[in-house]
Amino acid sequence: MVTRAVRAYFNHGGLARPYDRVARRVRTVEREYAGLLFSEDGVRRFDATLAEARMAAAALLGAGENGGVSLLPNSSTALNLAISILGAPLEPGAIAVTTDQEHPCVNWPLSRLGARGIEIAQIGGGSPAEFLENLRALIRRRRPGFAVFSHVSYKDGRLLPVEEAGQILAEREIPYIVDGAQALGQVAVDVARIKAWAYAFTGHKWLFGPMGTGGLWASERFLRCNPLAWTGPVGFTRRGGGELESGSLNCALFAGMAEALRTCAEEFPSRVETLIRLRARISQLFDGLYESAATGWDGPHAPGILVYRLGPDAQPVDLAEAALRRFGVAIKPLRPPEDLNGFRVSFSPWTTEDEIELLGEAMRALAPK
Repeated sequence: MVTRAVRAYFNHGGLARPYDRVARRVRTVEREYAGLLFSEDGVRRFDATLAEARMAAAALLGAGENGGVSLLPNSSTALNLAISILGAPLEPGAIAVTTDQEHPCVNWPLSRLGARGIEIAQIGGGSPAEFLENLRALIRRRRPGFAVFSHVSYKDGRLLPVEEAGQILAEREIPYIVDGAQALGQVAVDVARIKAWAYAFTGHKWLFGPMGTGGLWASERFLRCNPLAWTGPVGFTRRGGGELESGSLNCALFAGMAEALRTCAEEFPSRVETLIRLRARISQLFDGLYESAATGWDGPHAPGILVYRLGPDAQPVDLAEAALRRFGVAIKPLRPPEDLNGFRVSFSPWTTEDEIELLGEAMRALAPK
């Protein structure tokens, strides 16, 4: 198969290029740690590096002293683990509530619960107010065993009202997981205000950290309710959390994630400002060419994601393939079974004007006549 180098990359919501500082940190630690490994000095270096990553994540999440972060390979692993923990004690006939905006990494483990007889209820809405009213109405009818919501929709970038939902759920003491894979790094996160029991995140999207890194912040309450034998020895804790870690992790990659977390904390306001500016610039290129999916949500959207609808007969995968083969432009097709037939454009604070111009050229040439 003939491949073409990517000249303009617009799928940072899938996998982002690591920030230069992060990549340098990974290479440095990988070189240094190779001479230590699990010697006594190596073990001390390993433990200190992971503790650094846990505490940097907790700081960016606004966790304070509550709970701790367990380092995991990605947000999918974190969500599978969190959903398994809260789903394990549910009996057939119980209900779990989620949204119509969830990624397969949420829907797939929920479908496993469904196969056990757990009812999976999806709520949606065209605005934050409608979403919250639908949540209230569902809870009035029946108390869910737990809830799992995206912070930012991977489908259209909508920013769901996770803080207000958290308040509603907290009043009824309903366990609450938030999928922050598309959030941490491009929107402010405060798990205390969200009132989450657990918050999943990844290092390789909006943090611009290494692939193969992520984690789960878990509250003390969540950890106490864990019925699974997935943890360290009884009474054993690691610095900054780590209760749900299992096996050896890559020291260099998590040193890179720690660097990504610290850098994001330092640069967050300027990154968001740049993403907002780029969003306005890119959206101008698509005016009159494609239908924006933003009209489906009368509420806030994440700054680094734009999504567009295609006609019912259009094939998003064909469009993305043509953009790549003919122009070297990478976009994200929203392919079946997505309920939005279209494509996603996601960008970074370092997306260049040349990349934007090439994106515009490609999408003008490929637009439906």
